Formats: sequence, C-alpha cells, structure tokens
Amino acid sequence: MTGNLLGEEFDDYVFNQIKDRQLLMGTGYDVTNLSSNNLLSPREINILNNKNSFIKLASGVNFFDTIIPPTFDEAYQAGALGDDAIYEWSQRHRLKDTPEEIAGGYIILDQGRENFKQYKVQIAQNILNQRKQGEQKLRNIGFDEKQISSFSQTNKLAQNAVLYSGLTSLDPQTKTLTPRSGISENINSLWNQNSAYGLGGKQFGFQPMPGITSATINCINRGSIRTATIQIKAYNTFQFQLIELLYLKLGFTMMLEWGHTKFINNGFVDPMGSTIIEDSFFSTKEQTQLQVLKDIESYRKMYVGNYDGFFGRVTNFSWDFSPNGTYNITLKLITLGDIVESLQINIPSPINGFTSGDNDSSSKVNAPTTIDTWLDKWTKRNAKVSGTTIPYKPNKNYLNLLNANYENQAGDEIFRYTNSDGTVTTGLSTDIYETIFSQEAKKLKDSEEEYSFKKVKRRVNEEWTLFQSQINSTFNLNGGLTKMNSYYTTFGNLLKNIADSVIPRVINGDESSPILIIGTDEKINIVSAQPNQVSFDLSVCYIKPQVSADGVNMPQFLLKDSIKDFFVLEKEGNQDILYGQLMNIYLNFDFIKACLRKNTSKDGTLSLFNFLTGICDGINSSLGNVNKIEPIINSEINELVFIDQNPIRGNSDVLKKLLDKVPSPQEIVPLEVFGFNTTSGNSVSNFVKSFKFESKIPSNLASMISIGTTAGGSSSKVIDGTAFSSINSGLIDRFQKQILPAPNFPNPVEEAKMVEKAQEEDIDSKFATFWGVRIKDVIFTSQYGVQNRSLSQGRTGNTLRDKINADTERNLGVGNSLRWYILNGSVQAAGQYGSPKDVKSGVYNGYRFDKLTYSEALKGFKEFKEGKGKDVLSENDIDLSTSYQTWLIYAFSGGIAGKKDVNGNAFTIGTDRAQYLNIENKDFFKKGKQAFKEYIRLRDQKAYRITGTPSNQSGFIPVELSITLDGISGVKIYQKLNINQKFLPQEYQTNSITGTLDFIIKKVDHKLSDNKWETNLSTLSIPPSRTINNKNLDAGIFNEGKTVVGTNQSQNQDNREVISSYPELPLISPPPPPNLLTYENAVKILNKISKPSIGKAVFAVLYAEASKKGQAFSSAGGFNYAGVQTDVNYNGKAIRWGGGSSKYITARYVRPDAERKREFAVFENDQAFLEFMVSRITSKGFNGNDGDSWTNTYINKWWSPADKAQYTKGTTKFNQKLSIYNSSQAKYKLYT
Repeated sequence: MTGNLLGEEFDDYVFNQIKDRQLLMGTGYDVTNLSSNNLLSPREINILNNKNSFIKLASGVNFFDTIIPPTFDEAYQAGALGDDAIYEWSQRHRLKDTPEEIAGGYIILDQGRENFKQYKVQIAQNILNQRKQGEQKLRNIGFDEKQISSFSQTNKLAQNAVLYSGLTSLDPQTKTLTPRSGISENINSLWNQNSAYGLGGKQFGFQPMPGITSATINCINRGSIRTATIQIKAYNTFQFQLIELLYLKLGFTMMLEWGHTKFINNGFVDPMGSTIIEDSFFSTKEQTQLQVLKDIESYRKMYVGNYDGFFGRVTNFSWDFSPNGTYNITLKLITLGDIVESLQINIPSPINGFTSGDNDSSSKVNAPTTIDTWLDKWTKRNAKVSGTTIPYKPNKNYLNLLNANYENQAGDEIFRYTNSDGTVTTGLSTDIYETIFSQEAKKLKDSEEEYSFKKVKRRVNEEWTLFQSQINSTFNLNGGLTKMNSYYTTFGNLLKNIADSVIPRVINGDESSPILIIGTDEKINIVSAQPNQVSFDLSVCYIKPQVSADGVNMPQFLLKDSIKDFFVLEKEGNQDILYGQLMNIYLNFDFIKACLRKNTSKDGTLSLFNFLTGICDGINSSLGNVNKIEPIINSEINELVFIDQNPIRGNSDVLKKLLDKVPSPQEIVPLEVFGFNTTSGNSVSNFVKSFKFESKIPSNLASMISIGTTAGGSSSKVIDGTAFSSINSGLIDRFQKQILPAPNFPNPVEEAKMVEKAQEEDIDSKFATFWGVRIKDVIFTSQYGVQNRSLSQGRTGNTLRDKINADTERNLGVGNSLRWYILNGSVQAAGQYGSPKDVKSGVYNGYRFDKLTYSEALKGFKEFKEGKGKDVLSENDIDLSTSYQTWLIYAFSGGIAGKKDVNGNAFTIGTDRAQYLNIENKDFFKKGKQAFKEYIRLRDQKAYRITGTPSNQSGFIPVELSITLDGISGVKIYQKLNINQKFLPQEYQTNSITGTLDFIIKKVDHKLSDNKWETNLSTLSIPPSRTINNKNLDAGIFNEGKTVVGTNQSQNQDNREVISSYPELPLISPPPPPNLLTYENAVKILNKISKPSIGKAVFAVLYAEASKKGQAFSSAGGFNYAGVQTDVNYNGKAIRWGGGSSKYITARYVRPDAERKREFAVFENDQAFLEFMVSRITSKGFNGNDGDSWTNTYINKWWSPADKAQYTKGTTKFNQKLSIYNSSQAKYKLYT
C-alpha cells in the first residue's frame, strides 16, 4: 500500500507466482498434445503431490546486558529530574548536556546537576539488580552455573531454542538451524542442544522435544492490525518453563515465519532457503523494528510469494496441563501497530505553555500538553497582524487567516511591556519577546534568583499589550474570526509534531526508530474531492478553495501562494481527475485543543487513535460529509495512514499518475476460480480451495438497495441508490416497479403545484409584513360634526376639515390624511368626502406604487414580478439552503448574472458583506452544507446518466468475496483483487467492461496445520468510477449565475405551463444550439455500439423522422435528433422512458411547436443519443434487416397512427414508409 492509495494492483512477483502456479495446474490438460512442453516433469509432479509447509518462531528475549547511561537531555525529557532542573527561555536551541548556560537555549540549575548525578547512580544499581535477577531465572528452571554463564547477558539461549521442526539451535557462523535427533545420553543435565528426546530429563522416560502444532494469522480492524495465534506443545515441566521464559512474555517481540518447503519459480522448482531468523534476527548488529518489517517484504519477494513473516508483540497466552503430563500452550501475538490504541496523546508538557487555565493543576485533562505548548508558543511568537509572512517559521505549514485578511503591510502588532523598574519596552512582536527574555536571563545569571525570574516570565506572557495601526480589513468580520481563533496548521504538520513529541522511539545501539510511523507524504495521502467544495466550519478546518461556479468572485487573499493547495486537478484527455491532498488541510488550533480534551478515559488519558479519529470526524463534517476519512494501520510497515472510504472518481487513472509503475493489462494475471482455461493459448487452472460470495447489507443501506431495483430509479429526492443501480441495470422488480415518496410527500406534478402555492403564499406574507397594519375601507356618514374634537400629534386645527385641508395642502392626499386619523382612533368623517380608502405610496423590492390599497399594490407587485421586475431579486426572497451557487456568492462575494437588486442595480455581494470569515454564523454555514449536499446529489445523478458511473458517496459496499487458496504471500490489504472466471456472475467480474464492483482486499488470513499452508482473502467492494468532465457536468446545475436549479416547471409564452416528467434534471434556458450528425458518423457509431440489424433500424427511423441538412441529420438542440420529449403527456401523466433509457438524458429544454410549447431531452453527445435510440429500438423489437418487418413495426409500435388499417401491408401508405426504409438503407450501405 503506497501512502493511502486504494486499489493498487498486486506486485509483479505476486502476479508472476499466480501465473506460474496456474500454468503448472493446467499443464497436461490437453491430452492430445504429448509434447514435452505439455507434460509434467517428475519434479513438477513431486511439488503437486508433496506440498509441505514450515513454521518457525524465534524469541526476542535477551538476558539483561549493560546499557549506555542516559544523557542529561534524555533524563530530563523522561521526567526523571523534576521541574527545578533547568529553566528554558528559548526553544530555538536544543538542550545540551553541559552544566554551562547555553546562550539562547537552556540554563541548567544546580538542583538539576545534583538530580542528574543521583539518577546515574540509580541507573547503575538497577543494571546490576536486573542482571542478577536474569541469572536467577535461569537457575530456577534447572540450568547449571556453566550454562548460566554462557547464556547470561546474551541472546544465546533464544538462539538455541528456536521453535522449528520441534526445537532447533542456530549456528551463528553458518547461519543454519541444526535439527535435533536421537536420544540424550546426559542423564545429569536437563538441558542439551542436540537430542530430540530427553530434553528436560527422563523422570518420566525419554520425552520428545517441544514444538509448534499449528498457527493462524488473522487480520482485524478491516486488516489494519494482524494477530497470530500459535499452538505449542511441551512434554515436561522443564520444557514448559523454557517456553515460558523465552516466549510467554507479555510485550516482548517475537519473529514468526512460515512458507512452502519448495515452490515453482519461472517454470523451475526451487527449495526454500534460509530466512530472517537464520540470517539476521540474532545478529550482533543492532536492527530497528522498521528494518525487520522491510526485511520481511524483501524475503517475500526473494521467494516469490512462498514465504511470509510476522514481527509482533506478545499480547496474551494461556496453557493447560493434560492428564498425560503435557502442556498445551496458546501464544497470541499482535503486530506492532496496535500501540496506536493505547499510546497516550495528551502527555503533560514538562514546560509550561500559554494555554488558559491553571498550569499548576494536577488534572490531566486541563493541564497543558506537549501539543498545547507547541501551538501556544507558535501563536505568541508569530502574532503579526498584517501580512502573511511568518517571522519564526517562514513556510506554508501555518496560516493566520485573520492576517491574510489585512491588506496593509504596515499594520504590525506592537507590544509594550512595563519592566519592574518602571521603564517601558516596546517593539514589533518579532523583536520584543527575545529582547525582554535576554535581559531577564542576564539578570538571572547575575543574581540566580530563580523564583523572581519565573514571576517576571509569567508577567511577560500575561501583560503585553496589543496596539494596532494602519489596519484595513478586506473582508467582513462581523461575527467570529478573531485574533485568538484565526490560527491554523496543516494536518501534515500536526502529524509531524506528534511524531516528534509523542511517539516514543526504540533505540538499539546506534540505531533508533519510532515505535509507530505516521505517513505524511502530501502527494500519496489523498482523498476524494468535489468541485466547488469548501470548508463549512472554519472553527474546524480550512482548505484553499477552488471554486468554478459562475458569478463567484474569490478573494485573492484566500488563494495566496503561501497557502498550500488542497485540490489537485489534472486532465486525462477531455476528462477531469480531481482529488484532495489530505495533509494540506489546515486545522484550527482551537479545534486541535478541543480534540485533546474529548473522549478521555476516566483517568484523563486520551489515546492517539481516538484523538485522530476525532480529527477525521471533524474534517468529514466540515467538508460537507462527502468524505469518510479514518485512521488505519498499514501493518506491513507499521505505518499509521488515513484512508477515505469514498473512492476518488477515476481512481485507476489517479494510480497511474501517482505510482512509479502500474502493471499493464497484459501483466495483470487474474485468479482462476474453477476448471481449466485455454483462452490465452496456454492451458491454465486454479489453486483455489474454496470460493464464497456474500452480501452483508446493514439496515442503513436498505433504502438505497430498494431504490436501485426500480425502473430508472437510481435515486430519489432524498436517497441516492446509484451505487447499486448498475448491478440491476436492465432489470425491474415487477412488484416494485417504482418507488414513490410517502403519501404526504408530493409527486413531481403535485410538488410543482405545491411549490407554486408556497411561493404565492410567501409573496403574500412578505408583502403583508412590509405593508403593516391593514384597515378596511371606511364608509363615512353624511351627518357628523367634529367642531370641538381635540387632535394630537402636533396637528393644527380642531376639526377634521381643518386636518384634511392642511394635509391636502401638503400634498398628502385625502386618503393618507384619513389613514392617519383612523390609526389614531378618529374613525368618523364628513359625508362630502365620499368613501376614502386605506391607501399607501412607497417602494417594495423595486416596485414603486402611489396611493394604492393593499390589494391593488399586491396585485401590481405580482404583475411587476412577471413583467419588468422578473429580473429583480430581493435578498428576502433568497433561500441559501437551496442554491449552492448563490450561497458561494454570499460566502465569498460576486454577482448573480441577469439579476438586479431592488434599486435597479446589478445584484452583487461585495467583500464587505461576504460571510465566509464569520465563523460564528452557524446558520449560514448550515445552509451552505445543505445546498452543497443537494448540489452533489444532482451531479451524481447526472454523472450516472452520462457515464453509468454510480455515486462515490456510499463508501465501502458490504458485498464480500472470499477465496481460500494454497498459501501465498505478498497480497496486501486495500489492493485490488482480479477475478477472471465464467462461474462468477458477469455483474461482479471486476475486469469486464460491464463490471459493477471493484473488489478491494480487506483481510489476508493464513492457516498452518498438518504441514499445509492456506491463505484466505476477504474483500470489500467499491463501485468502479470513471473520470468525468466537471464543466459539462455542472452545466445546467451551475448555469451562468442563475439561482434556480432543477425547477419543476417552465412557463410558456402564453403563460400555459409545461410539466416535466424529469423535474430533477437541469432546465437549460435559453435552449441549446442546433447540432448536425452526418450520415457517415451515425453509421460509424451505430456499427460500434449495436449489432447490424438494430443499427439499420435506428438509421431508418432517423431517416424517416429527423430533420435533414445535406448529408446529415439536424437537431433543434441538445443532440436530440428524434424529438425525444420529457414533459407530461396530454392526460397529465408523468411518463418516463423505460428500459434504462432515461440514464442517457442529462437535461431538458423548452421549445414551441405548431400547437404548444413542449419540453425536450438533452443528450451529452451524438453517441449518447444513439445509445438511447438503440435501447428504444431494441425494446420495440425492430428488425432492420427486413424492409417489411421494419415498416410493420414502425407503423404499429413506433409511429402508431390513429387509423392503422390504412397502413397495412400492400397499401399505398405502407409502401410509402417502405420506400423511406429502402432509401435509408442505400445511405447506410454507402457509409458502412
């Protein structure tokens, strides 16, 4: 497994071994060919009938030897010297083992020197005690003093007790294992090196030596960790105690090896040679754990997949004592990567950081960790407000998003510190920190007042003051992004810091290696990515955007070169390969700290695995839940990597780009499952023991499966079933032909009406809110006097007539004057003023009205919206959760093409109103995630119709393939398994053109017993995906800035509506331009995609119905040469094209004909249209080889005139259609 790449092919040596074995198994099948090349040689017959396996187990136990005393640095980092050992005033220099002050580094205090001296004495005494205890263990089980002297402080006992063919001894000179034989003649010693019988004395007679009886190696956690279970039998107490001393040691490393004693290699039979246990496991040259794992892979390759090894730790053991005096021992090992489950990430920092809270607290949860300290120190020392240059770490691993938002480079953070003598130190953040501490360090050296120095240090950290000058923000910051929450570091940088500060290292002499490797290579740690994908939670992470939606203006400060690229976009012909670089995701400092304090155990500890799982969960959610990133262990090299269960579109093309070597199709050797295969020219057979195919569909995928069984129903409004629909292509469940939404969930036609009604009600509601209090028209009486009525609000005059006259003079109008009186309680008026109404004047969403009642104004506004105001867009009318394109405009700035605001200006959102940096605006980002999800759903549906490629959002599909075969090594998890056998259903043949699933290895298990080695391969499944052209796919979804996506209806010019049978498809307006399909190209494509009888029939139908221009068919647009419609029929019934034909339709448009407006299908290209026609013509039963048959089918099943009796064979009208057929075939023959 390279990085985290899924679906790699097997290594060359594995393919070669499969080829050799299958050729061997097929040799001699052709009994008519008696040439020597077709006959089995005696050695080949021997290997087929006498296949044996071996097992070896060696112990990593050494008896205690002298160790090198630790340095001061090592002792301090181990926490052995206490907090008073040193004082650190800069981390720009490493601590050195010297009692002198290191300028700019550490100051070693007297207490530290004394503590270190005592520590070395303790270490020396401990070494002596350990040595004595080791010697005593040997003495306890029966070794004499001479033997103890030989075995003490060495690995010699382990060398002489290798479990292989019983118990064998390793000769370090010849590097060979010497088997035991015969009966021991030394009756005075329990131990001997040569005899097979008598080891452990003869109290109960001469008993055989101990040995391994069986072993199983299994993958757990979807293959990321391997376990080994080994059965050992001992025949007396001494043997058992020897096994216990060397092998039953929890946490100790062991080397397990197995393989075939002889094997086929490039046509020759080779014997198994020496292995790691003989060659290097007991070498005096120190080795790292990583080197041992690399050696295992080297030996696999050397022995072409007939050797395997397991380097792991003892996790458990058990034993029972049998009545016959023997011991049955079970030993369990696990690969080294399981350390990730228990490795603590929240390690308290030995040096106080700047995390808020009481640093002296004993709480492990609240105490600052090494990660906290790293983040805090970077924050403080890189607190520069304007610009993006980083004074201490001038690289791309960090990002201050707030800094990036400032355009004036002169606005540096100015710090001021008041010294203890009252003087003031000021300066830029890049200078003052070191200045202050250099001064204080000098004071400490002169006075050695440690306590006062710590006090001053604390004051510096807490009391410096920020002054900002000449700062001009380019982006709206009303809501969240602040100086404290704007810091980010890349995921790769976080992992590197974890590797440096958290992962322990194993030291063997001069060699050292981490106990766990973390893969951080940017180029080969990749995840699926979607066009226009952004982070929807900046409090979690940030990715450098790559937005292609029309109308969106992306601020350049978010795209600076100092920010690492997440997206990688490459071209493969006209297709796009798009993926993301996981290591270049920027993680918010606060999010990292929050993850350090989540999911802790009762004692406050947090495992590395749980921490990284929390990080991945946050990334998945922030990126729109279209990724399923998770941590796993690559047990082959003990490496922690991160995989995305959702495959990258065109994954095979990505592998070709990123891997140094990808096998050609000719080099790929598929596994034969049953019988003999002679198609390659050579007879080959299989070495498969058993084969099983099983679906394990959980309940959460049940809805997806059901949708995938319907006719053309690869998905619904809320459920994506495309991942399974290709398996059922061409099939329909007759008891489940269509799945409709719940009864209260409208069908497309009803939904269109409901949408229209809701829009109408929304207009009414918003207008009513604008209008305010509504007052019914008032009818005034003819007899009324108001001479003495008092008026308020500063009005002049004391009669209604006075008020009316005064308002009239001010051009307010009688209606508005009366409205004021009515609202203030005066509802009576003189009859001579008639029946005035409640009226208003004003402007609403671009609509200006004067002295109109509510009903008149509302009606006028609706007419305005249908006419002059149809391009006027009010922000109150925008639902950001339904249009991702519009959400992006509001996020980053931009404009909606063709739309005006209520003031008649172009509809734009400036950077001063853009919302993307307002990280506290949770509702805004929630709507963005909803809109993005709908955008991806529409893209996936369209991609399936265009390419037949299902969605990549389902992750691993629980359809499992399991194969048991003669033991083989070199097969690794997450590689692709190729099957080539006619007994496998065609839908699951991963190497066929119509294949619907790719099988990815998830487990490689081994079983060894009775001298036989078997390997079991278990797989996961993912839908295969092809590359696509993102621009073409977004056409109609992102359509030149328009905010409405996939509407259910379109208006005719005469206001009659067209109801679509395909409301989920994009509506293209204006209609696409016309196309031409030459007869020559039509014939060429038809000959490629169909058999001749169907191709001729399709050509004849087009010749009869399509418009023609010269020697070509002419389309009105969208490559639709046959007028294929997508609207509801005359009876109002939504009819969709059956038989899988709908998948070829990608969009729709409206054009008028002589009778009315109609909606027509859009196809991706000429071939897609012809494939649609082939599907339809085939379903109608056309025969293009016979003129009479074609004409009869055309009349009765395609054209279907009302009076079919006039078109029977022999009639004039029948012959007219037959003549069209004959003319078409002359053209067809011309270009064939």
